[in-house]
Formats: sequence, C-alpha cells, structure tokens
Amino acid sequence: MKINNNKNGHFSYRKKMGEYTKATYLLQKQLMQVVFQSLGLNPTYLQEDIDGGSQVMAVNYYPACPQPELALGMPPHSDFGSLTIINQSQEGLEIMDRD
Repeated sequence: MKINNNKNGHFSYRKKMGEYTKATYLLQKQLMQVVFQSLGLNPTYLQEDIDGGSQVMAVNYYPACPQPELALGMPPHSDFGSLTIINQSQEGLEIMDRD
C-alpha cells in the first residue's frame, strides 16, 4: 500500500486503513462462519457476540535486517484473539506448535 507523503497523506492513510479494516472484518466474519459450520454449528453461531465484540488490528513492518544474526525479532507469544489473520509479504514468520 503506497501512502502519499503530502499534506493529505494522513487522510489518505486513514482512508486506506479504514477500508482495509472493513475488508479484514468481513473476511473474519466469513472465516468464523466456515469454522462454525465445520463444527456442525449454525454458521451464524455467536454472531451477535462477535459483532458486539472488538476488533484489534496491529500493523507491523519489519524490513529485512542487513545483519540477521543481530536481529532479535518478536519473542515467543500467543495471540489473544479467537482468530488471527496474517498478511505476510516475505519469509520470516515462524509458528511453533505444541510438539
């Protein structure tokens, strides 16, 4: 996403992030319906609770480090939401399972 760096840049950024937030909300809603349906539940199960909840969006950009041996990255952590949507544009995300 290219953001204009002129006096209207803040408005442009706000508008684009608003559109992105709406799109990810709709994606989350569709994904949760598929998850509920796969569990044998009504696709709209918990929809009122989900609609009444909150949406947290964290936008991070970590460019490649010219000296990767010096990079610390993020410490191991668990996301606190019921669903995490990641738009990964380059290699680097590591997911650790319980095994």
